[in-house]
Order: sequence, then structure tokens, then C-alpha cells
Amino acid sequence: MRIGAMALLGVVVFTVSCTSIRYRSTGVIATSFSPKPMHVHQTNVEGRKEFYLWGLVPNEHTVEIDKEMSRAGLISAANITIEEYQTLGDKFATWLSLGLYIPRSYKVRGFGIKTDDRL
Repeated sequence: MRIGAMALLGVVVFTVSCTSIRYRSTGVIATSFSPKPMHVHQTNVEGRKEFYLWGLVPNEHTVEIDKEMSRAGLISAANITIEEYQTLGDKFATWLSLGLYIPRSYKVRGFGIKTDDRL
């Protein structure tokens, strides 16, 4: 009975993770989750964050959406969608390390206005 309980505890510890990526805007450019007129340039930004010790370190990663979109050339972004996922390779790395290393990927998609559009 003790061995079974320990095995169950081991399975739970190695399959449960607490990864947390926080998405926010700092006001560098205007951002909106709803569509807006004249926001016609589609932009995709992909990134990756890495967690350790079953997702406990670091406690949280932050992605600043407005800065990411600004780096992509937008001066305003709207109709923003966020997708967070693990690739097959990410899942394999997580299982191989028994959860000590957990990579998470994300994609931020939005439509925006570029500087040239104002002319």
C-alpha cells in the first residue's frame, strides 16, 4: 500500500506543473483586443519562455504585448489574439527531464498601423 501511494505521489508531482505567463501592455503603443478601423497589417510575434523545477522557477514570466508589436513595426495594434502552446519537442524535453525543465511557446497575432500609413 505504501509503495502504491508513493508511486501515485510521484506520478502527480511529475505530471503537474505551474507555469504562468502574464501578458500585459505597458502603454508604449495603443493596444486592443477588439478590431479597429485602418488596422490592416497582420503581425505575428512568436516567443518562448522556460520554466524549471516543475514550473515553480521563475514564479511568472511576463510578455509585454505592446513592446513586442512595436518591435515588429506597429504604432498601434488591435484584434490581438494570444496562443500559448508546447511543441512536440517541448513536451518531449519536459517528460525527459521529469518536469525539471518546461519550455512554453507563445504566438501573439494582431493587426496594426505602421508609421508609413500616417503619410
